[in-house]
Amino acid sequence: MADSAHLAILSTGVTAWNAWRTDNPSITPNLSGIQMVRAHLKGINFSRADLTETALDGANLTDADLSQAALNGSTLLRANLYRANLRGAQFSLTKAFSANFRGVLAEGAQFDGALLWQADFTDAKCASAVFRDAGLRATWFQRADLSHADLTFASFVKTHLDDAILDNCLVYGASVWDLQGTPASQRNLVISPAGEPTIAVDDFKVAQFIRLLLTNSEIREVIETIGRKAVLILGRFTPERKEVLDAIREELRKRNYLPLMFDFDRPADRSLIETVVTLGHLSRFVIADITDAKVVLQELQAIVPQLPTLPVMPIVQAGAPMTAAIADFSTNANFIADIFEYLDIGQIRDLLPTAVIAPAEARRAKIESDRAAFEAKYLKKI
Repeated sequence: MADSAHLAILSTGVTAWNAWRTDNPSITPNLSGIQMVRAHLKGINFSRADLTETALDGANLTDADLSQAALNGSTLLRANLYRANLRGAQFSLTKAFSANFRGVLAEGAQFDGALLWQADFTDAKCASAVFRDAGLRATWFQRADLSHADLTFASFVKTHLDDAILDNCLVYGASVWDLQGTPASQRNLVISPAGEPTIAVDDFKVAQFIRLLLTNSEIREVIETIGRKAVLILGRFTPERKEVLDAIREELRKRNYLPLMFDFDRPADRSLIETVVTLGHLSRFVIADITDAKVVLQELQAIVPQLPTLPVMPIVQAGAPMTAAIADFSTNANFIADIFEYLDIGQIRDLLPTAVIAPAEARRAKIESDRAAFEAKYLKKI
């Protein structure tokens, strides 16, 4: 419960309050549980004050000194804390939806369990701050310094991290969905819990996934299965040529492969090409239908150079025109120059195992053999 004498001094205004704080530095103000909704508190000295369970919704705390203050359980909905000093302050279980924390000094501040949805921490200094189990939905941390922060079990949903510094953060158990922007630095993110050997990664978006890989054997098995069995099929499969697609898929399935079909029904843009390359990373080999070579050309230009250990087996319907650019790929080790020409669906079914699958597997075996020989010859010397 708030101290009535302290409330009386506060009621005289910010200037008088600050003067009293200067004259009485040893007193810890007790303002717990009071209502200061939309209060004008610019520049106020609340350092070390007990502000637990106070209502500061809409309050103007610009340039305020809240260092080492206790605001646990308080509400700061749409409060303005621009450039406030929050060093070592306690905001545990606070609700600060849409609050303005731009430019705050919050080193060592504790926001554990706080709900900070749509709050703005742009340019904030939050090194070693604690956001353990905090809700950070659509929160802005643009250019914020979060180095050495405790983000354990925090929930990041559409959180803005443009140019933020995340080095040496604790991220075990953090939930990450649809992060916005790219951090300026994200080195040494610790994904292991306290008491276990330290495991660190350098990418916040993949930290959650890497932890799952380490702890979930079923996920590891799924990924290993995809790597052994997935086959990426590229081409433009119009309705009249749907039978070709179905025949390729059917023959692959018969041989225990996992077909991944990518149908280019519109001009390829950057996002499409990135998707193709990602699928290529997961695949054992590629079957590229170059019957409409112009459609597949951009994807081949991305896959062939970027994935030098991924065999690419081209197929084409007999009589279809081919662009001369396809010939440029023949010099790449992973591109199979002997293009399989098929007349009809019957030939696809009859010859795909020997004319497509077998050459692709042989090329994969050759690439793996060459890599193993290279490693044996040169890596042992390092």
